Amino acid sequence: MIMPPKLDVPYKNPAYDKIFGTLRGTPYYGKCPDLLVDGQGYEHEGYVTENHKHAIKNMLKHGLTQSDRIIMDKVDLTDNYIRARIKGKVQEGKRVTEVWIREGESLKLVYKNTNDQPI
Repeated sequence: MIMPPKLDVPYKNPAYDKIFGTLRGTPYYGKCPDLLVDGQGYEHEGYVTENHKHAIKNMLKHGLTQSDRIIMDKVDLTDNYIRARIKGKVQEGKRVTEVWIREGESLKLVYKNTNDQPI
């Protein structure tokens, strides 16, 4: 796992291809995901609102602009509710490969697309 640096104007930075070259040819090329795991970009999303339903909506919306693999901070909602929101994004045509929930030091996989979708 690598936590890459945030790069100002990534497409103009010569280090971008060295760090994020595995994203070339994907919709996420030019983005700077928070983590790289085996060459795959993961975006971490948190929230500050007390409205957990709103938090899920925003974390998915913002996270999916950076990567199709998201790690979200724990919200006080059921996994079924979270999966339903993810499936709604998929029905909208968004690509979602994995969604993990982070609680403290642990991660829990709540959604994994088992279909082979082209990027």
